[in-house]
This record gives sequence, structure tokens and C-alpha cells, in this order.
Amino acid sequence: MPRPSPSTEKQTLSYVTGMAKNMGGVIREAASMMTDYDLYDITPSQNKYNASFEIYLYSYQLPFIFINGQGNSDDKLTLTHEFGHFCQDYASYGYGLSIDVAEFFSQGLEYLSLFYAEDGAALEKYKMYESLCLYVEQAAYASFEHQVYDLKGDQLTRENVDALFAKVMSDFGLDYYGTSSNAYVQIPHFFISPMYVISYVISNDAAMQIYQLEKAES
Repeated sequence: MPRPSPSTEKQTLSYVTGMAKNMGGVIREAASMMTDYDLYDITPSQNKYNASFEIYLYSYQLPFIFINGQGNSDDKLTLTHEFGHFCQDYASYGYGLSIDVAEFFSQGLEYLSLFYAEDGAALEKYKMYESLCLYVEQAAYASFEHQVYDLKGDQLTRENVDALFAKVMSDFGLDYYGTSSNAYVQIPHFFISPMYVISYVISNDAAMQIYQLEKAES
């Protein structure tokens, strides 16, 4: 398993802005707006919500990125991922997409960053490992979610849901992570956007094709 290297907040931001500058067009415009108006929070902190997301602030008609960084190179891909959502919202004024392709812009930009960021090549192996994990993890989450929705009446208890999550993690070979049986409560998609998690798999397939095309011919 490849290990992420250390990355400061400045290095993480530079990875994305450098990529955007090299790509140009709307992506460069979005990056300039993000930095000029401080439309991001990527500072690591024990006092912050331990997650990352992009949200379109309709009252301001502007997108915003929130990340609780880990202080390593994984932050570069995380910020690139959320910046992909940022670019999509910037270009479409927050217009929503179907669940099937909701992660296409974010994942596609992650792959493209490997070609346009100065140190993208160093992350390529780690990104490929992360992609492999994505297919297994999100498939496990989708299986868990469908089985939870099959629970009826008295079957739908916290104990049964916990046991089901533990079993699914074991079935998919993910129990070696030491994941607790109630770790699913930390995955907000289960609660705010049912059946969303499989989008990461569907969108990643299309995003991977973008990566292959770019690798074959820039």
C-alpha cells in the first residue's frame, strides 16, 4: 500500500491552483475566484468537523469548499476532488445533476490533476490504489444500504443495523481496517441522500476513461 507523503496547507493549495493555471479556461477562472474571495477552508484542526465537502451558497450565488485536512498528500486529491464540484457549480450557477454522474466532475479533475499539477506524477500510484479501494468500499456501502432498507418493523433496530454493517464489512474484506460496527454514522450520504454512494463507482468509471484518453494523447 503506497503511503501519502506530508503536505502543508500551502502545498495542498498550490497543487490545485497550479493545476488550474496550467489547464486554463473556466477552471482557471474558478480557482482565481476561490482564492481571491477566500471561498475555501482547508486548515487542519481537531476542532473542525472531520469531513470534506463543497456546497453552493445560494444566498451568495457562490460555491464554497470545506476540508479538515490530514496534513499529507491525500489532502491534494481531496481538495482537487472538492474543487471539481466547485468548478461544476461555478460554471452552472449551482444547477444540480443526476445522482449517476454527481461525482464525475470531482473524480475527473482528480485524474486530470495528475497531468497538469507540478507533482502530479508522484501521486499517480497512490491515486490508482485509492481508485481500487473506492470500487470495493462504495460497493460495500451500497450493499449495506440496500440491506438496511430491507429491514422491516421490529427488525429495524440499532443493534441489527450495527450487526449488518459489521457483516458487510467482513464480507467485502474490509474488516481488517478495524472499522467499528457503527462507523456508518460518519457517512452523511446514508442520511441526506439515500442511494447516493454508488455514484462514486459509476462516475469513477467515466472519469477513469478521461484519464486513459489524456494519458494516451494530451
